[in-house]
Amino acid sequence: MALLAETCAVATVNGAADAAAESVGPAVLRTWVTRGDTRVRAAHRELNGTTLPAGTPYTVNGSALRFPGDPFAPADPTVNCRCRLRYFTNEVVH
Repeated sequence: MALLAETCAVATVNGAADAAAESVGPAVLRTWVTRGDTRVRAAHRELNGTTLPAGTPYTVNGSALRFPGDPFAPADPTVNCRCRLRYFTNEVVH
């Protein structure tokens, strides 16, 4: 039950932040950030530091993820994901 709750929390937080960033427009960029520990799965470690415009999906093992924990993506790249996105524009880092 705790795994499900944590997965839902990650999806909710990342989804809300991504929706807000996308509503601002393509001037908002986002960078995939892992926890940087040994529990990070290889596919997410490869994405660490990848920056894309808001609204552009990340590709993880052939699946499109709008954000870490995307509930519309397959379970394999999302369940137990602890990654987040760092948002910024060319002017200000958030």
